[in-house]
Amino acid sequence: MLLADGIRIKLQHLDRTLEELRERAMLPLEEFAQSRDRVLATERLCQVAVDCAVDTCQLILELEERVPPASTKRIIEEVNQMGIIGGAVWAVLDDYIEVRNEIVHEYELTTAQRDHKEARGLVDKLPEFIREVEAYLIRKEAAESSSD
Repeated sequence: MLLADGIRIKLQHLDRTLEELRERAMLPLEEFAQSRDRVLATERLCQVAVDCAVDTCQLILELEERVPPASTKRIIEEVNQMGIIGGAVWAVLDDYIEVRNEIVHEYELTTAQRDHKEARGLVDKLPEFIREVEAYLIRKEAAESSSD
């Protein structure tokens, strides 16, 4: 199950990224906003966290022998429709993909307040994503071992 191992590696990286992000996101907004370097690092950590989640969803689709859609939003939507991730997690990821696109293409519009809010949302919901994907892997491996 090489794909399952790849999923676990992505989840471990996501967990480490969330730990780093949590340190920044839990600061009071005033303290968070005082450092431009902190704000920029937080933006990058948010991007990495969401990229890990999207990559994980793509690997899940491959493990299920489905062709992943070209759209990032469709990848996470499909994994949600399969019942692997819940609606609350899907909504946070879906929203952040929009934010990520704004950060990349309309960076002059980003604010420390929005980055702080988005970081808190990811820190709050992505641990649930990790639990849901781990539960999926356990079910998948149990089904495969019972069919052997």
